[in-house]
Amino acid sequence: MKQKNRSAPASETVTRLKNLLWRYEADESPFQVYAIVDAARGEGIYPLLAQETECQVVPLFRGELASELALVGPYLVVLDNDASLTDWLLSDGWGNSWGIFAVSDAPLEAVRRHFRSFLMVKDPDGKNIYFRYYDPRVLRIYLPTCNEEELGIFFGPVRRYVLEGGEKEMVIQYQAAGGELVVQNGPIGSL
Repeated sequence: MKQKNRSAPASETVTRLKNLLWRYEADESPFQVYAIVDAARGEGIYPLLAQETECQVVPLFRGELASELALVGPYLVVLDNDASLTDWLLSDGWGNSWGIFAVSDAPLEAVRRHFRSFLMVKDPDGKNIYFRYYDPRVLRIYLPTCNEEELGIFFGPVRRYVLEGGEKEMVIQYQAAGGELVVQNGPIGSL
């Protein structure tokens, strides 16, 4: 993957995505925007995350597994609206299934624990399998199938999820309200 100049000005698409991610509702308390980035989606992703200094980056896997899967594992990133990493993820990663975005008022360790709890799940036969929920193509299929209890568990401390739609210029936002999944989707800038 060819690395772009990360200090280049943000495109209109990046600006619109940032406006959605950092949009406060009248009754909302302060929150943090997180990204779960899948380093397996491109060979240049891990090196940039590993050398990142503006945003906090932590692997979702721990211990020996974190070392074994460092080049291809999922990473939780605390995003900063003004960071060049944020611009890079939104400009290069959007539309390429690099990951998902989550808005939460919970601290990093609580959000990390929450997301770590979904890395391994049991299939119908009881076999442990990796759950790549941080791939937007997977999350778009999974969330609409959840019942009220499953939504409560999956949302946990997350207020909303933002991810790319099936096309690069599309965005989907998921929220849980009253045990129901609230879905907003449309062209970037329309939500």
